[in-house]
Amino acid sequence: MQLTETDQAYLAGMAGPGVQKCMQILVNFSRAFNAPKLVNIASAHIIPNIPLGLLESLTEGVETLPVMTTLHPHMSAFCPSTWSLMGIDAQYAQAKLSDVKRRAKLFAEKGFNQTYTCYPAMVGSLPKKGDYVSWIGSGGQVLVNSTIGARCNRDGALLTLAAAITGRSPYYGLFLDSNRRAEILVTFDGLDPNRLSKTELSAIGYYLGAQAKSYNIVVDGIDRDLGMDYLKQIMIPLTVTGAVGVCHVLGVTPEADTLKDALGGLQPIKKISVDREILRHSLALYQPKNSAVASLLSPQAGVTVRRDVAPTDMVVLGCPHLSIQEIRLLASLLVERHIPNHKYLWIGLAHQQYQLAKEMGYVATIERAGGVMASACMSTIPDSPIPSGVNSVMTSSMKAAHYISQLNQKRLSVGVADVECCIRSLLDSTTHAPQVTA
Repeated sequence: MQLTETDQAYLAGMAGPGVQKCMQILVNFSRAFNAPKLVNIASAHIIPNIPLGLLESLTEGVETLPVMTTLHPHMSAFCPSTWSLMGIDAQYAQAKLSDVKRRAKLFAEKGFNQTYTCYPAMVGSLPKKGDYVSWIGSGGQVLVNSTIGARCNRDGALLTLAAAITGRSPYYGLFLDSNRRAEILVTFDGLDPNRLSKTELSAIGYYLGAQAKSYNIVVDGIDRDLGMDYLKQIMIPLTVTGAVGVCHVLGVTPEADTLKDALGGLQPIKKISVDREILRHSLALYQPKNSAVASLLSPQAGVTVRRDVAPTDMVVLGCPHLSIQEIRLLASLLVERHIPNHKYLWIGLAHQQYQLAKEMGYVATIERAGGVMASACMSTIPDSPIPSGVNSVMTSSMKAAHYISQLNQKRLSVGVADVECCIRSLLDSTTHAPQVTA
């Protein structure tokens, strides 16, 4: 493979032992995947719970990082500042806190930006179209490829850390034009995706991931006016049930001005048409116990599904992390309300967004009601320390539902509904899920 003079100097140890080890990791990976060279990256995003000994070894001799590097959320929904309010077991927390503090000190010394969020573009890491980046987190990876047009592979924890420390990454995969074109065309039949709720879009993304597997897709029918809070809902579940790298949205994705552009001038290998029945079936995958789902009531716009949802023990929001607009909505639902003491509301967001929400007055309303905000992974990967007294969980995210259910070996009743319904399930004896509309 081709190595620049700087690459060779790094490999020879001239920039210190940590950089040398990182360069060797990158070279070994490149050879394994037939990458012909390394390229400069614009930014990196790494997981914060790298084993401490490995983190110390790979940063040995490093004074500062060559590129902007942000940190993924604290894993397992464990937030070092709010874990006790979340009801997380004290013994579990104490076993984590020492390493969390030691890592935080190292991160500050070396210049890792302690953002602790799953979408770094929301807190200032904003690459340009065509930039190469190395980000951990499948959700952020598909978003940066699909909405900004920067180029990111499905890099893992070790590779993103090595890229952050060297500023270099293997030239392969989704860095190449030939691997970014769409191969599957998605359309809608009897559904207007621009009028669906975020949870309904999440359910569609969950379905599409299973159908597309590792193929890139192009979605026809979404208006350019649909905001990021909605786009992220359909894109992020693509990487839960599948391994989609790029979700082209016609007129939105920089590489998809036209269908011909998105497909690279070729014909799709498969076409998927999403209708009401597909949406209904996907939502029903996470139907809470003691709930009743009515059959389809009307083929035209209006009511299609209605669900009566029993009270729940816990609501988990923020997978992906909530935006300030979503926090505003949540605060409006909790004005002068109080969550019963034996119930839990976990809310994931970057602590930078928390500070903004605090200045806007939203935090006071939410925390007064009993909600707990955490700069942590709300899909609870990998330990899922759900309090032992919790038997039922509601969330607005198909991704969170998927992982919470799997990580708890399905001991919990996990349901999916819109945020308004989730909150009412904590406050009222019986509630109704929002209606599916088209």
